[in-house]
Amino acid sequence: MFLLPAVGVLLHLSLPGIVLLLVAARVSATFAYLVACLRYFPTLRGHYLPDRTLFRPLLAYGGWVTVSNFITPLLAYVDRFFIGSLVSMTAVGYYSAPYEAVNRAWVVPATLAATLFPAFTNLETGGSRLRLEELCARSLKSLLLISAPTLLVLALFAKQILRWWLGTEFANQSTLTLQILAVGMLISSVALIPFSLLQGVGRPDLTGIFSLLELLFQVGCCWWLVKRFGISGAALAWTLRAVLDAILMFGAVFWLNSISFDSLLRNGMRGTLIAVVTLGVSLATVWEFRGPFPVQLLIAAILVLSFLLISWTYVLDSRDRDLLVGTVSFLRLAFVKSK
Repeated sequence: MFLLPAVGVLLHLSLPGIVLLLVAARVSATFAYLVACLRYFPTLRGHYLPDRTLFRPLLAYGGWVTVSNFITPLLAYVDRFFIGSLVSMTAVGYYSAPYEAVNRAWVVPATLAATLFPAFTNLETGGSRLRLEELCARSLKSLLLISAPTLLVLALFAKQILRWWLGTEFANQSTLTLQILAVGMLISSVALIPFSLLQGVGRPDLTGIFSLLELLFQVGCCWWLVKRFGISGAALAWTLRAVLDAILMFGAVFWLNSISFDSLLRNGMRGTLIAVVTLGVSLATVWEFRGPFPVQLLIAAILVLSFLLISWTYVLDSRDRDLLVGTVSFLRLAFVKSK
């Protein structure tokens, strides 16, 4: 998807020609998936006639998933539309840069959520309620322990990072925006776990309805907050939408009784939340300190290292530590073999 447009430019293709290359890539990928399905699921061979009884549930499930997938890009770009309309196109650049920087942190929760979807489905159909709750809690715990230090440090040193990356002018215009978006991304990342759980247990209708509600909410917030606060207002609207998303997703899984709040606390979330909140308050204190940057950096490094040590000792249980050590060993072995 990234290479083909570059190849098209080298071949002096027009824009329609490049789009045609991308369409061909999609068709090729579809064919490759079909071959893989026939290879790994031999029972599919010879069964090409459709089962009409499956049409309705498949269309209902796929339709609601499509609603969520269609609205997600709108949620990502509606704020830029309002900034360009109500402020200026220059302000869109000041907003887009910190948004794209924060959005890179999305890869970890998105990958985790995609991996958890079949696991949630399997545990739900098998009636393994306790294992489902444990997996959900461990996923939330791991995600918070990985994402929180990165995003909170990003918020703390937003001005210095933007100055090094894009210059003083960008730092002056976009620091507060980056800080608000970093907090919003942490909240949004956590909400991906119940989102995946809802789709895994066969309730994509709820995620689709929530996406529609969130789009209406963000449009209203963006219109009002961008007019009053500019790009920082857009970041605040996006973060408030992330808070609403988390409330709706967790509220739905608790309402469906897929998991319970008490089960999350029993499986280590209490200690995780305490550790993350303590780290956030400590880093906020460093930001208020307003001391020399090297001193701030040293204190932040000590706080993050202390957070990791405390999490390893008191938040993670023996199974968590064994899984982490096993993963690191596997990655190291794969790296050695690749060399």
